[in-house]
Amino acid sequence: MNFLKQIVCSNFLPYVSLLKTHYNSKLMVMVLLIAILPCKSLVAQEADRSIRLDNGKISIEINKETGALESIRDNRSDKNLLAKTNDKTSLFIVEGYQGKAKLTFDANAARSFNYIEHKNDREIQLIWSNFNFLNSELKIIATINLEKETPFSSWKIAVEGLKEIKLSQLTYPIISNIADLGKEELVIPEWMGSLTKDPRSYYAKNLKTTLTLNYPDHLAMQFFALYNPNEIGLYYACDDSLAYAKKMVIRLDQNKSLGLEAVHIPEFSENLNRYEPSYSVRLGTFNGDWQDAAEIYAQWGRKQWWAKQSRLKNANVTEWLMNTGAWVWNRGRATNVLDPATTLGKELKLPVNVLWHWWHGGSYDDSFPDYFPPRDGNSFISKIDQAKKNNVNALVYMNQLKWGSSMPSWNEEKAYLSASKNIDGQLESHMYNIFTKKSLTYMCLATDFWKAKYASLVDSAINKYHVSGIYMDQTCLSRVCYDPNHDHPVGGGNYWMKHVKLRDELNRSQPKSPKEAAFAGEGAGEAWLPYIDAFLTLGVSKERYAGVNGPETIPLFQAVYHEYAVTFGNYSSLLTPPYDEMWPKEFAPENAETLLDPRFNRQFLIEQARSFVWGMQPMIANYQPFLKKDRAKEMAFFSDVAKVRYRALKFLLNGRYMKNLKLSVPNSVYDMSKLSIYAGQNEKVTAFSNEYPNVYQGTWKSSDGNIGLSLANIQEDTYKLVHQVNAADYGLPNNGTIYMIEAKGKTKVGNYVNGKINLDVELKGMSVCVIEIGN
Repeated sequence: MNFLKQIVCSNFLPYVSLLKTHYNSKLMVMVLLIAILPCKSLVAQEADRSIRLDNGKISIEINKETGALESIRDNRSDKNLLAKTNDKTSLFIVEGYQGKAKLTFDANAARSFNYIEHKNDREIQLIWSNFNFLNSELKIIATINLEKETPFSSWKIAVEGLKEIKLSQLTYPIISNIADLGKEELVIPEWMGSLTKDPRSYYAKNLKTTLTLNYPDHLAMQFFALYNPNEIGLYYACDDSLAYAKKMVIRLDQNKSLGLEAVHIPEFSENLNRYEPSYSVRLGTFNGDWQDAAEIYAQWGRKQWWAKQSRLKNANVTEWLMNTGAWVWNRGRATNVLDPATTLGKELKLPVNVLWHWWHGGSYDDSFPDYFPPRDGNSFISKIDQAKKNNVNALVYMNQLKWGSSMPSWNEEKAYLSASKNIDGQLESHMYNIFTKKSLTYMCLATDFWKAKYASLVDSAINKYHVSGIYMDQTCLSRVCYDPNHDHPVGGGNYWMKHVKLRDELNRSQPKSPKEAAFAGEGAGEAWLPYIDAFLTLGVSKERYAGVNGPETIPLFQAVYHEYAVTFGNYSSLLTPPYDEMWPKEFAPENAETLLDPRFNRQFLIEQARSFVWGMQPMIANYQPFLKKDRAKEMAFFSDVAKVRYRALKFLLNGRYMKNLKLSVPNSVYDMSKLSIYAGQNEKVTAFSNEYPNVYQGTWKSSDGNIGLSLANIQEDTYKLVHQVNAADYGLPNNGTIYMIEAKGKTKVGNYVNGKINLDVELKGMSVCVIEIGN
């Protein structure tokens, strides 16, 4: 009997049929069935351990006893995206206070777990209760719902019965032990966007275990994607359309384990009995690379209020800013800022505007917000007016988040009462100025005092001193403020963005001609699209401030929101950094704003090429007219970038970023420099070598349906582009025309028929162009 049982336990039906034929005995069959019943019970018990949700595209398994996540399976590839799991792995973590004691617990603290399945096999409710150290009313209720026809799922959570707990944050869903997908890439929308190849090895090597990004803040959009571009990817996003404060976390360890989390931040209140985030987390699988992940997010993000109300999409961006041909980012007095920009504008025959730091009377990074009077004194206004006559507009620096606590105004105006407080009720400060050792303190935008104070500064700058706009440093940042004396909920919520709107209305009510005043900000952020005319996205110059290792910058924000946002800016310079004359003299270097070693000239070209093909307004930092002679080739390239872009604005300003062509592009090793943007820090140039493409590309679609391929060749040799494109892949007609847009103008270079576009063009060394395809 045991022998027969062993034979049939794995697949008993064929053996039953065979033995019945051989022995021709109903009694034998009955004996066999009795023998295998315990085996069938074991199989059933194993299957009964898990609850399975399945919509045909994706399946999710949950442990019936504990609610632990056991698998996320992509049905198309039959790939489980989780590595080994156990029934102690919690989907959530609750953090708060029980009295004055800090409290942290997860699903393992619950003595009871139940679930409610829904008949469609696509939805389940998980309930943890009877926590052994809390009142019996506390419950954690999580809901998982599979979308009907996509490989995606929706995850929601609620905490009920919070009588004994003052909730500070709730983490859910925790997706732990994600399987190694092989040749992995991790994409993060950290402002412009970053891409890390082989992230497990990189972070294990650098001993980093947790990447925590705040939203709305450095996290410009609410998603992560981990993928193998040739196989499968995992997509994790919040579908929060109201911009609530939250954190999104990537957790790694030295064993190369990787997990994703969302941390929800409630109002910090003793009166909160129930907390449920108003949004869900969307989790699913996809095929492709970061551009495919961006398109998944874009299908949601472009439908939100911030896209519908964006200033660019609604033609509300200030005209002079829209018409910018190039930017000069110089610092100091007018002769070092306005005069060089005027010279460059005449050479380019385009509008050149300035991003102007160190115009103010106090030293940089410690004297804010005491900007007035300007350091040029009474001549400031006349110089601004003269620059405008030369078609040069000034966007002046005014930090919108910080107050220097060493300034007399800090106490005189009682600014500390309107400063942001952390959960312990303490002020938060940061010392940026390493020369004076003086700090700046975070202000709370959700106070009438700070909004009114900033609006009065805007009024003075625009109406009294005639500047054309304000660069609001640290704009795309937010704070979670715990000051109970401020007129906002304590702790979490979405009040910050509500006050961004009020601040914007107040700022724009100050200028006598509001439509002529521009407001730009640092970084990028979807929630700021209705309020910011232009976003300073400096990731194109990542090597200058972060070296060549680790995550690389990608145009992720542009891929999702290019036609909704003007982006500009970089640190791209051919000179050493400047030094503020207001800083201590003993730290001032002898070589400020002198020529960098020519070995780094190619770095300048790389930064300009990225800006061009990624659809950004071009900028040069620390510009001086002598560069036309001393760095002639580089300045000719910059001129080419500005002029070609200006001829192709329907793509590079108003176009939609599309999936790039898979071009065959040669790489070369180039020298790159890392150096602070400020001189005088006793820091010498750190040189790196790294491999970069010789040709950069971007693909765009204009409102008339045409496709524009932006190309930038940074090598001295001619680049020959030979490539076939299927018209249907980009929604183009079967027959059409091919043009090349260059600095000298737009010329026809060929036709295509029957949906096959055969590109065969040459791009001269150190030049740029846009190939237009369509009608």
